Amino acid sequence: MIFKMLAAAMALAATTASARASVTQILFIQASDFALQSGSAGEPPPEPVTAGLIITFDPSQAIFATTSGLTVSAFNLPFATKYAYSAILDTLVIGTDPSPAACGTDAGTWCAIVAQGSQAQPLLKNVFVSANDGGQWVAQKLFLNVGVASPVPEPSTWVLSLLGFGGLASALICGRPAAARAGATV
Repeated sequence: MIFKMLAAAMALAATTASARASVTQILFIQASDFALQSGSAGEPPPEPVTAGLIITFDPSQAIFATTSGLTVSAFNLPFATKYAYSAILDTLVIGTDPSPAACGTDAGTWCAIVAQGSQAQPLLKNVFVSANDGGQWVAQKLFLNVGVASPVPEPSTWVLSLLGFGGLASALICGRPAAARAGATV
């Protein structure tokens, strides 16, 4: 019986280990010194633009504009925020209208492009803000602070741990003489 349970646990571990685990990135983005790239001058974005984000995603597939897995803890622009991910480029695109490869540039939008999005040290490549008057502003100074998320064990890890502890308990119980198990003194 124990061998069947162990074999089932090993099979479960093999199948879940083959699926890639999700990645959680804790990002604090700060962008400043905006320069007008195109459109009318209008009013530049506030200095600095800041965003605190927690993003959990599956890096094995492309993700189109979504808020699933996104927590915005701080943001000083009045724009909606979504994210997209390119598995081929390993790039996170965060903004008002993101796609896995780029951002929309309509008036009243923002965009941040983060290279190596699933890695331990992602790189902030660009931050754009398109003002309501149509001017597109590009940040000249970029800062990205990456937080550390504590990893959550895979289900297979829990199964193998529980089976290991169960096996130890079984060995301890079954390894004692029958008289000791019955409560008699030997």
